[in-house]
Amino acid sequence: MKILFVAPRLPLPADTGGKIRTLNILKQLAKYHQVHLACFSFDRNDEKFKKSLQEMGVKVTLVPFSEPSTLSKIACILLNTLPFSINKYYVYAMEQALVSLKKAEQFDAIHLDHLHMAHYLICFDSIPCLLDEHNVEYRILERCIEVEKSPLKQMIFKDQAQKMKQYELQKVKRVAHCFAVSEDDKNILETLTEKQTPVHVIPNGVDTEYFKTTDQPQLSLNREVAGTALPLSEKLGEAAGHRDSSARDGVVLTTSEMQGKSAQRPETRDQESKSQVLSLGSLVFTGSMDWLPNSDAVLYFCKEILPLIWKVKPQVKFTVVGKGPIKAIQDLATSNPRIVVTGRVDDVRPFMAQAQVFVVPIRVGGGTRLKILEAMAMEKAIVSTTLGAEGINYTKGVNIHIADEPQDFAERVVRLLEYPDEARTVGQAGRGLVHTEYEWNIIGQKLARIYHEVVYEK
Repeated sequence: MKILFVAPRLPLPADTGGKIRTLNILKQLAKYHQVHLACFSFDRNDEKFKKSLQEMGVKVTLVPFSEPSTLSKIACILLNTLPFSINKYYVYAMEQALVSLKKAEQFDAIHLDHLHMAHYLICFDSIPCLLDEHNVEYRILERCIEVEKSPLKQMIFKDQAQKMKQYELQKVKRVAHCFAVSEDDKNILETLTEKQTPVHVIPNGVDTEYFKTTDQPQLSLNREVAGTALPLSEKLGEAAGHRDSSARDGVVLTTSEMQGKSAQRPETRDQESKSQVLSLGSLVFTGSMDWLPNSDAVLYFCKEILPLIWKVKPQVKFTVVGKGPIKAIQDLATSNPRIVVTGRVDDVRPFMAQAQVFVVPIRVGGGTRLKILEAMAMEKAIVSTTLGAEGINYTKGVNIHIADEPQDFAERVVRLLEYPDEARTVGQAGRGLVHTEYEWNIIGQKLARIYHEVVYEK
């Protein structure tokens, strides 16, 4: 079978959740079929990554992409009937390239990666198109309204959410089949379209051979003395009553408060003190820091939850791992030695390996969190919000802890820090879950069956 895979960008380097999913779906399809990837090129490094994909047996066609100007973005948001994040990928050169590919090769099916590429349905009237919905996009925008405090931004998010919902409805109805990453997303899409389009759950997965507890690069641990063992409710009840006097709003220490310690760039201090940061009592969060759901999660955690933990465990370190940290997050690291922001790293595993607790305080988003599957594969004890673990077939309190209020979240983190045997049991149960349900090879077999049914059994 010949499949044309239409994506917004190359999935390499695989440094975001979306790219990781795209790369693994590509790999799985290429096991069973001939796959040709058509996507936009954003910089010169794409030629190098193109060769890597070709070595996997995937043909690649790149179309140059020019980022819209600021003025164009503003005009699009105010005047266009389409959502901005959709309109920016309307590129005539891509349309021409796809039409040429269709004429040159006899494709049996078209895989549209992300709703953002659904416009190109117009190029394939006679070929079955399957849309991979990484998220239910309009729901993400609706959730942004719920946490946004600025009235102007709320108004923009509301406008974009309404436009996105209408667009999403139109495109999902037009494709032959649709993929959702979870049962929750499937139910939303089926309700939206009144079940006019078959929706299949193709969950996010994890490579359990890559993410595992053994053979990880080791970083030095500074052994620290645990806090006095008081009942958690008593300790955190005190913390909820007043902030830690050593940190304004429980987050930032000024230069003078750090006893004259000179302020350094986050990445410089990180390189000098990795062994101190990744120590007993470490909490870790991973993800692209230029993605609003992740940056919101980190800021929320540092403002509302971390001060409660510090009242009980003042030695605890919090490490934020991921590319593109916004200034507000960089400022946390500049001002407080207990918070480190790494920026982009080549390998997240050493940071995850040294964490005692992996935190996912997500308040905005959709789909499923690859970060949770990766942490489970590495047998990490996880504390997440309900939304953060959405779409994962977890058992609360067995393979993950769920908490939606700051005090409850802090209590669960502290408990796992104070009872390492319990943390180890939770981590092992998480590994068992991903090994049986979220292996990419298992997901690939399901994906191959669906394509066979669509093309050969229609």
